[in-house]
Amino acid sequence: MEKPTKALSIKQPWAELIALGIKNIENRTWKTSFRGRFLIHASKVPDKDHSLTVAQDRATIDIEELDWSLGCIIGEVDLVDCVQRHSSIWADRGEGIWHYVLDNPIMYDKPIPVKKGALGFWNYKPENEV
Repeated sequence: MEKPTKALSIKQPWAELIALGIKNIENRTWKTSFRGRFLIHASKVPDKDHSLTVAQDRATIDIEELDWSLGCIIGEVDLVDCVQRHSSIWADRGEGIWHYVLDNPIMYDKPIPVKKGALGFWNYKPENEV
């Protein structure tokens, strides 16, 4: 299978939960018309306030036990829809939030370090690797 060229930077632990197939929604303040496979880039800076709801806590593993990769491509996933008010436990209910509906995740055995990510979808190229 050919590696996707689009990537999206996502803070940890959310990137890892997506790549593991636990989190099926990525919350964003902007809508996208992009559909297809993209690379999951774990941002260099983790989300320090990664609080979970009770339902999310029950659906996941102990995120404090994960060995978070930072500044790396850690996997890939399909973006199949972009909606508001999705029923997933991972969908942020805030005003103006878009839910990227994700499917078919793959976690790479070995993360690929990259120089830096970007805001929004960005084009991954091998020369981005460290």
